[in-house]
Amino acid sequence: MATTNNAATVNIDELFKPRLPEEVVEVEGRRFRVRGMSRTEVVALRGKGLTMAEVEQQMIVTAVLEPKLTAGQAKRWQDAAPAGELEDLMNAIGRLSKMDKSAAKEVMKNFREES
Repeated sequence: MATTNNAATVNIDELFKPRLPEEVVEVEGRRFRVRGMSRTEVVALRGKGLTMAEVEQQMIVTAVLEPKLTAGQAKRWQDAAPAGELEDLMNAIGRLSKMDKSAAKEVMKNFREES
């Protein structure tokens, strides 16, 4: 007797097409165009001995498309802003990267604590 396989097949060409979503996020009246990060980009941050602040800076450098910021500029923004100001931006990057809050916490847990 023949059986049918109802499993979906994968189109390999579609699998490798970039598909990182983008959106505009407003932070304190300023608009930023951001995108999700790829798994490769997130994994590349591990094992570098970065503090949580440095991880956030690198996420901003990678995922904020407009205006483009350097790591130094991201740090200056962190230094000047109230603690929660970047939360909406970081949450959007996590959501667009398909990382739920528990996954994002797990990623951050892998980095050493700030001294």
